[in-house]
Amino acid sequence: MNFIKLCIAGGIAFIANQAFADDKAELKDVRFEGTDLEISNKCEGNPGWLCNRESRLQAHKPSTVAWEYTDQDDGSLEVNYSLRYMLARPDCSVERDNDQRECINGWWKRNEWFLSYSGKFDFYMGTRYSGPVVNRISNPALHWRIHNPSFMGGVEWLNIALEHRSNGQVTDFDLKDSNGNYIADQRWQAGDRAYIDGISRAANYFSIEIKDGYKTDTTAYNYWLSAKAYFTDESLVTWGDKKGSDVRILDYDVLRLAFVGNKFKGENKQFKQFEYGFEYTMGMKGFATDSLDASLYFPYVFGKRTYFPINYFKVHVGPMNELSNYTESQTSIYIGMKLNPYPSF
Repeated sequence: MNFIKLCIAGGIAFIANQAFADDKAELKDVRFEGTDLEISNKCEGNPGWLCNRESRLQAHKPSTVAWEYTDQDDGSLEVNYSLRYMLARPDCSVERDNDQRECINGWWKRNEWFLSYSGKFDFYMGTRYSGPVVNRISNPALHWRIHNPSFMGGVEWLNIALEHRSNGQVTDFDLKDSNGNYIADQRWQAGDRAYIDGISRAANYFSIEIKDGYKTDTTAYNYWLSAKAYFTDESLVTWGDKKGSDVRILDYDVLRLAFVGNKFKGENKQFKQFEYGFEYTMGMKGFATDSLDASLYFPYVFGKRTYFPINYFKVHVGPMNELSNYTESQTSIYIGMKLNPYPSF
């Protein structure tokens, strides 16, 4: 079975390499004269969305591996991963010279389509019986992104997406016993968090997001502002103090603001990069159901090539830490590895 998996993985890698090779050739030796747009032979420069397209498979959001300490649950190893695959990139990346310059000036050409998949799971290593792995988030999406839309006052991009988000669980929230009592409420009162983790949560929605930012000599500052419009959801609560309250996911998660400062130059040779940021989430009930994540990313380098494995610290305060029990307010601390910073495009 492992040999079969290895063969499949090798085949996928070969096909991907052939597909990516064509893209790389298209972007080679692209330069602009007499403008502020420069793209070197390695496609490094400005604008970022035109570069960095040699591979259609890219990081979508930061991926992390961190141990979670929380006041409401057992400790666990939390893993976040996020990828995207370019379906159609900006048309300008295949043009040349004056045609490319003209293309960049037309915002209707500066758009791309891509698929994304973000996920999260908890590995209860040594903290729960048999050390289960609990899926928390499965979030596939289809995106349309316009770079530097002139009708938006110069923001870096506008993104519109159709998204599905669920926790991949199968237990219905409204199961009852022979006496008509909710089983979830009974298990909650008994302290059975594993049962609550298995309750199915799902929602489908449209999202709209904008990104903008600015740079100083040493630091890049970026912010993301997004909103969701739900058209289906499976989020009623039948246990605890929210039982029978008709609360839904949109009461907790409609608007999101993220801000990140990335220090990319400095005198310290060991800390060549330093990133700090926060994500603030608010629902239809406003400040009564808001939540906050604050994080630090500090890759430390020994010598020239060795990175210290612990480079990430995060604190979560409020609800929305888990989809299965999204209404529960938690305070959690995370320490571990961040595999990539926020993508710049």
